[in-house]
Amino acid sequence: MPLIRAHELPRVLTVALAEQHGVTAATTRTQLAHGSWRRICAGAVLTRPDPPTRYDWAAAGVLLAGPSAAVSGWEVLRDAGLVRGVPVQQLPVLVLTREHRSRRLGPLLIRRTNRPYGTTWTPEEADLPLTPVVTTARATADVAVCLPTLNSVRDIVATAIQRGHCELGDLVGELTDCPQRGSAFFRRALEEVSVGARSIAEARALTGLQRGALPLFELNVPILDGCRRHVFTVDVLWRALWAALEIDSAEYHFRRVDWLHTLDRHAALTAAGLSVLHLPPSRITTDSRWTASVARWLDSRAAELGVEPGSRCGLMPGEPAPLVLPRLVSRL
Repeated sequence: MPLIRAHELPRVLTVALAEQHGVTAATTRTQLAHGSWRRICAGAVLTRPDPPTRYDWAAAGVLLAGPSAAVSGWEVLRDAGLVRGVPVQQLPVLVLTREHRSRRLGPLLIRRTNRPYGTTWTPEEADLPLTPVVTTARATADVAVCLPTLNSVRDIVATAIQRGHCELGDLVGELTDCPQRGSAFFRRALEEVSVGARSIAEARALTGLQRGALPLFELNVPILDGCRRHVFTVDVLWRALWAALEIDSAEYHFRRVDWLHTLDRHAALTAAGLSVLHLPPSRITTDSRWTASVARWLDSRAAELGVEPGSRCGLMPGEPAPLVLPRLVSRL
């Protein structure tokens, strides 16, 4: 038997691929018997003694699912840096195909689908090298319909759009084509992003503010100085009351520069005439206590200005217009 050098072979071999590399069935049986290789599933072996990784399962799926196969789901989002809080143990290793039947092999799910999907190839240095993968939009949709909580879906949807990996329209198109079963959280997250929510905290705040029957507000409003230069963007603005709610991005400022940045921002906005309220994400809960405190703050602001808060409630429709603060001075 010729010497087998594992580093010269792909990590995953099928019968057809083994023949291409000159590996006979007898050699495969011997390597498995000696414990040098491991069987992944029927038709695929790992040319290493260690347990297969998710990427090994994905490679096996692509080899077993035919020429149209492409990896989707967690593996695609992980390479894009979009799965910080996604519970990987709850998600299958997903490979899509157009011609083979759907089947489950351990953590691997080969799914036959008639929904169209575009593919690209991963670079040679990737964790899953030279492998067809779907677009980030399709992978986001495939993960979103499997996640168990609204917040986890909000996270990947908002992050994918914020970081420029896909457009809102791409995800809306995926939602339109995907099965209705399991898509409720995905639909809700897209609705929130479409009206301006950029994070889990902002999406939860939007829900609370709408339920709290608070005066008409706007999300993510650009703040311009007297020269009409964009200086800040405030999270929530009550334009008639010159009041802004800021949802701090962290519970605590571990770095002095972050703390100083928040102080400078607050000072600049208040000096320019805005009343600014800061809330950490932990205060944005599902009960009504935090919105009641916001309502009291807005009532005090209206009394201070001698104005009525307005008869309309909820989110102002449409893209928010910038707010110009002629007195705004910022060193940031």
